[in-house]
Amino acid sequence: EAGARIVLPATAAGSAGAGGALATVAQAPYCPLYLSPLSWLLSRTPEDIAALDAAARRREEDRVLALARRLELPLSAGDDDDDDDATARAELHREREDWYSELSGGQRSKAELLRGVFLRPACPAVLLLDEVFAALAPSAKALVTAELRAFCAASIMLVIYHTDQDAS
Repeated sequence: EAGARIVLPATAAGSAGAGGALATVAQAPYCPLYLSPLSWLLSRTPEDIAALDAAARRREEDRVLALARRLELPLSAGDDDDDDDATARAELHREREDWYSELSGGQRSKAELLRGVFLRPACPAVLLLDEVFAALAPSAKALVTAELRAFCAASIMLVIYHTDQDAS
């Protein structure tokens, strides 16, 4: 059909408005080794972040920290309370061998939502959430659901969540 188009996840981020046309958030994303949380969450190289002027870098840190706190996502290993702003900022930039593996399953889901959805300028038109809620505790599910409803009010959300019906 003339004018029809197919939007693939790899090309969707820059299309169809500020939030993009499509975002897919999976339960178990890959996080590369030897990367800082800030680089991974912003989908930028360490060199890109280092090239930002101090004010721009501070705005990006503020944005990530504010969203992480709203989602109750600790940014340092074993620390459930990142109230110390200087420590939290340092943890954002600290490159570790595999910081992502230090997170629990629920924290990983929150990190992927932060990275794939909440750090965008706007929610994508279509949001596919594949098993994202599986590792979340009930209170965390309620928190994440409320944040998604507020941020993605005008979006279509497709949530895939399997329960094991055959468990004996």
